Amino acid sequence: MVKKFYCDFCDRQFPDNLDSRKKHLESTGHQAQVKLHYDSFRDPVALIQEQLHAPPCRKFMSIGRCEYGLSCKYSHFPYGVPKDLYAHPDLAALLNRTERKSNSNAAKYSVPKDLPKNLPPSLRPPPLHGYQYHNVEEWG
Repeated sequence: MVKKFYCDFCDRQFPDNLDSRKKHLESTGHQAQVKLHYDSFRDPVALIQEQLHAPPCRKFMSIGRCEYGLSCKYSHFPYGVPKDLYAHPDLAALLNRTERKSNSNAAKYSVPKDLPKNLPPSLRPPPLHGYQYHNVEEWG
């Protein structure tokens, strides 16, 4: 029985021998996957600064998407926005503040006024304060 090696970065498996492993680890596909994985842990401000100095991606600017995604060597930032906006010294706090606003518990729907009061629970709108998840056993 041939022993298999599984690469977590690439989600692939292949025979576990010296030649196969060396060939895989030196491949550009594997190296791109490793870079993509470790870039997800980088500081967002450093990533933004790096993207500001890269030329724009023509494919992303023309059709709105790029087949290379985050591994593209060109920038996917909009080029009409002033660069000093991205160079804000406390960008992380600014991003957190906007995330908190978008995740607020405000209702994002409106209930019709003539809605019957005796609807089954599955058809009732959710309560404004959210559901109580500590008593899930009682839901039935």
